[in-house]
Amino acid sequence: MPRRLVAALLAAGGFAAGWSLGSAVLEATARRWDGALTLQRVQVAGCRRLDPAQLVAAAGLQAPLRWTALDRGALVEKLQAHPWVARARLTALPPGTLLVGVEERRPVAVSSGPQGAAVLLDASGRAFAPAADEDVDALPRLVDDASPELRARGVGIARALAERRHLPAAREIVLGPPEAWGRPTLRLAGLTAPVVLGPGLLADKLGRLERLLAADVEELADAERIDLRFAERAILKVSPPRTGAAQRREGADAASRPNRDPAGSGGPETRG
Repeated sequence: MPRRLVAALLAAGGFAAGWSLGSAVLEATARRWDGALTLQRVQVAGCRRLDPAQLVAAAGLQAPLRWTALDRGALVEKLQAHPWVARARLTALPPGTLLVGVEERRPVAVSSGPQGAAVLLDASGRAFAPAADEDVDALPRLVDDASPELRARGVGIARALAERRHLPAAREIVLGPPEAWGRPTLRLAGLTAPVVLGPGLLADKLGRLERLLAADVEELADAERIDLRFAERAILKVSPPRTGAAQRREGADAASRPNRDPAGSGGPETRG
């Protein structure tokens, strides 16, 4: 038999023996791995508002579980069906722990639900859960947000305001149709005057508002409205001071009223 053929046959036999041995090792390893992944514990990571035990119970996860027998796709869908869960992931941690990682929805604003009760809105404008009292106090409320488009615009404004650390917290964002005068309008914490945004680039308007508040002009205290609808300007609508004719009319009205306490003592009127 030719020497090359003998070498080839020996090499083939060695490969086959090696493959057989490798397959046996892999099979034994798989059996041990599968046995190690009999899950005796379920742990949940990422919960802030959710109760981990309630979430596990709602998903039907009850140890012991076998990792290879789990329908992981169906479990993830069941977890993500919870109103507060934006995303979920399952991970096996040997020896015997199932880790459920969740990312909760982050409430951005509050709106009114079908029955008038306050509901939470996420960053997409989706209403996903009832709002607690602390949510109503902490988050901006959207007003006149009857359509999905208006809600999406409202949460976009709420997110932009939250990123501006030098602006007061938003208390109310009044939306309404685009043709409505002065919409959208903001109510900010500690600021008496409403802020009229109107149409246009939001980042530019909020930048002008930041500069105006940082300047701390005296007229802000008496302003009835801060108008940002006009390019590169922030216009203050200020009530006129009560001087001149208005002040004289008030003085005449006061003089025409009878003085029931001439001595200024605050006591009853006396007659002689």
